[in-house]
Amino acid sequence: MVYLKTEIEVLKGRLLGEMNLQSLAYYFVKDRGKLLKLVFNLSGEEATAVQGYKNLPVDKSIIESIITRKPTKGFNFSDSIYKLIGIHLAAEKTLQEQVEKKFRNTSIKNKYFIAQCLPEYFPEYQRDLSIVENDPISTLLYFLNGGDVSEEDLKEALIEFLKGADDIIDLLILEDLEKYFLTQTVTKIKYIEKDAKTLVVEILNNFDEAVKKIISERRKGHPSFTINDEYDVQDLLYLVLKSIFPKLKEEDPTPRVGIKSNKIDLIIREEGILIEIKMIKEGDSNEKQYVEELKNDIESYYECKWLKHLVCYVYDPFARTKAKQNFYDLDGNRTIKEISFSVEVIVGR
Repeated sequence: MVYLKTEIEVLKGRLLGEMNLQSLAYYFVKDRGKLLKLVFNLSGEEATAVQGYKNLPVDKSIIESIITRKPTKGFNFSDSIYKLIGIHLAAEKTLQEQVEKKFRNTSIKNKYFIAQCLPEYFPEYQRDLSIVENDPISTLLYFLNGGDVSEEDLKEALIEFLKGADDIIDLLILEDLEKYFLTQTVTKIKYIEKDAKTLVVEILNNFDEAVKKIISERRKGHPSFTINDEYDVQDLLYLVLKSIFPKLKEEDPTPRVGIKSNKIDLIIREEGILIEIKMIKEGDSNEKQYVEELKNDIESYYECKWLKHLVCYVYDPFARTKAKQNFYDLDGNRTIKEISFSVEVIVGR
């Protein structure tokens, strides 16, 4: 499991603690308002880069001096990508020749950074993405650009990338990935903080508390909602889960077992998750009937060859359950006709 959010926080803590060119470049890309408030005690060419990133005026003679200065020990200002971009900005983008040369001869990672700072380079960066080597950084950037990358290749690339992530450009890439996973199809949600099954379980564990707001505590003048049966529960859970898992589907019949075909209430097939919903009604005296129903249903789900996790939610608003343990005894791993899957039952009131 890759806990992307944690990795980002660790890297930010390590890299943004110093007011240097890297942190300067980071805030230029991510938060220019904050950048203007920060103080960078740098000198020489680096001080000029600060002025450029902050969009502050710089005397033309200083720019000319930097451009014409002979390299020191074979190095000049354009060797540092952070310094080059800052001075280019300070020179009101008149160092086009130096920037273009850097762009042509640098890595795809640096091209990504240049395109982040100078959007006019983004089309060329996109073109170059299609011809780069198959390494972790290229794979991640290709994915971020809308390229087709399998989940397994993406996971492998991310794990390898994290092993060597150590600079501001790496941090920017990771934050772009986090943003993507938060806004796109969340079958990829496992890379943010929690896997899909954990997230489903947390939502179900909180459902009974959350639903109290609309069934008993609505605003004045608005009638309360009523939950009469498991279909009402299913509709509410569909509303919540669909907003997080866009590929969620409702009731899908399992293949027939004997003469019976069960219906699965909610399905997240891409994650191998089935969600079965029960509601114990006011007229029921205890949970016995529902425990037996779940036992029978569990035995039939092996026909779903892709099943990894069966999550059963029992809504008991009238507190008819005498012993929740009767439900929890169904928890555990099952292997039925060579199909292995986990079972977890959640009881809410």
